[in-house]
Amino acid sequence: MDKFVILGQYKGLRVPAARTEVSEEEVRQEIEKELSAFAARTPVCRPAHTGDTVVMDYQGEHRGKSFAGGTAADSVLELGSGRFIPGFEAQLEGVLPGEKRDVHVTYPNIPAFGEVAGEEVVFHVTVKEVQEKKLPVLDDAFAAEKLDAESADRYRRRIRARLERMRRDQIEMQKQQYIMQQAVRNAEYHIPSEVLEAETQGLLDAFAVQLAQSGIREEEYLARIGRTKDDFRRDMRIQAEINCRQRLLLEAVAEAEGLTVREDEIEQEYRKIADRHGVSVREAKERLGRTHDELIRKDLVCQKALELLVRCCEEVRFS
Repeated sequence: MDKFVILGQYKGLRVPAARTEVSEEEVRQEIEKELSAFAARTPVCRPAHTGDTVVMDYQGEHRGKSFAGGTAADSVLELGSGRFIPGFEAQLEGVLPGEKRDVHVTYPNIPAFGEVAGEEVVFHVTVKEVQEKKLPVLDDAFAAEKLDAESADRYRRRIRARLERMRRDQIEMQKQQYIMQQAVRNAEYHIPSEVLEAETQGLLDAFAVQLAQSGIREEEYLARIGRTKDDFRRDMRIQAEINCRQRLLLEAVAEAEGLTVREDEIEQEYRKIADRHGVSVREAKERLGRTHDELIRKDLVCQKALELLVRCCEEVRFS
């Protein structure tokens, strides 16, 4: 391994300190998002604005002709939701019930959109109804009946705790990524082409299995993303090199720091695998095979090395 990577600085790396607190506004927005599932929608006779729902018929034309997927009746759209083609919803701001309006948009240049990919189209829209969204009142009775909470205050605290947990997880992930980027940059690598090729092929094989499980043919997928086989292989090789550099760095750190994995830690990992698949530990081991012990050992030692990098970093506030 040491012939593949020479470590540079990996302790005491500086990372930007992140804001951990959750504001009252963030809590309010999250509560509003959840309460939207219980909102009443009432028809109104006024111009539509963000947050309103528009019920409409539309017919799309591309170069004067209709196209597949461009026509719908009684389509329901909440303005500001971002569900339609970019630019579509903004052009419906201020529309009135019964109004007809032409909406001009350009489709993203993605092969999945077929003949209209990257092309300008016009939608002839007839607005049948504008509906105003009215959120329910969040009181103790509603919290108990609909939100499985003892009170509205308990519900708010639950939302805040969830947002704080998500914020901590997000910050931890960003910190790990930032530290890894620095440590990888500080190291020197001499990775043989056959190692990169093996990693590339492993990624390609794993992706082929995912496509097969999804029932998507490789040719169909490549057409959707606008890539050739050679393009995709080059993409995978770039990712393979990133994977190799990160894994080799963590293995080298583990070796330099004398990090090891105990047998009970491997056993605990097998228990997690068994629980996820609803089988016994013995059955999980039989399915995975004896060689899986070493894979688990390598994963755990890399995890310990990453945890060490995070513990040894320095958080700083950049002006």
